[in-house]
Amino acid sequence: MSISCPKCGKVFSKESSITRHLSQPRSSCHSSIRDMVDISQFAESALQLRQSPNPIPHHGINLDAYPSHFDVDFFETEGEEYMSAEERYEGAGTCYSPDGLMFLDLFDADEYAEYRKDNLFYPFASKEEWEIADFLLHSPLSMAAINEFLALPMSLILLIRRLKLLFSTTQELRSRAEMLPKGPSWKCQIIPSLHHTKNPIQLFWRDPVECLEALFSNPLFHDKLDFVPRRVYTTAARLTRVYSEWLTGDSAWEFQSQVPRGATILGTILSSDKTNITTMTGARVAHPLLLGLANIRMQTRMKLSSRAFLLTALLPIPQYLHPNQWM
Repeated sequence: MSISCPKCGKVFSKESSITRHLSQPRSSCHSSIRDMVDISQFAESALQLRQSPNPIPHHGINLDAYPSHFDVDFFETEGEEYMSAEERYEGAGTCYSPDGLMFLDLFDADEYAEYRKDNLFYPFASKEEWEIADFLLHSPLSMAAINEFLALPMSLILLIRRLKLLFSTTQELRSRAEMLPKGPSWKCQIIPSLHHTKNPIQLFWRDPVECLEALFSNPLFHDKLDFVPRRVYTTAARLTRVYSEWLTGDSAWEFQSQVPRGATILGTILSSDKTNITTMTGARVAHPLLLGLANIRMQTRMKLSSRAFLLTALLPIPQYLHPNQWM
């Protein structure tokens, strides 16, 4: 059964299709509340016309000129092509070559990659040993406390020693951890000052470009990254804009227009807050500078467990010395 629009005569296959057609804001057939019509009467009239031996034109449209069955619902506006509710920037985020190195490529290209063919957890003997090493390296225990833990002659430690750990001290543990592929390296820089300070002003930092590369190549985010700016609308009429991710904003669209065709723009997020670095040993404080990648979808980026932010710098808070204490 085919149903025609009461205003333009366009034929649809279902009542829901013509309802959507009449609801399009930019359509010339858009009906207000006061002149809404009963779709069923037009469905009956269309059916009668099609069953008639000599169908006559209806609203200037010959019903036989249209197929009696449609595989899809046509609800475009008159005189307009179908428009999607999303507009994507053409020519952005193009991959010219698959030769780029990702994290796993670097992992398989280091000097110890040959040993990982037989033991995936090298330089550790097994998965169990790696789990213990990972726990100790991320624990708040000091080096002396870790040495005491590894030397305890308790039944629990005896069970651990049955795993035949390759390390028995903190130094051996750290030396094996340093054999793993490295991320962005830390640097230290002394900042000169014209005034005397209690301690030298030391800035600890990592290259922000290397941090962005580490986030961009992290295999955990392989399906959580967006590369192309886009404009999202609530309907195909594109009257109401939706802003959610960074790449849906106007600034990303403008940045993309200023770079060569095929380039990918990366948005950076910086955050900082004052925090205590040490409590019992000097009470040092600093402003940790965290760097995030705006291309990572917000649902993933905002989760603390996703580790989508990297510590890029520790901005020092110097203590100046002056003969007058009140200054």
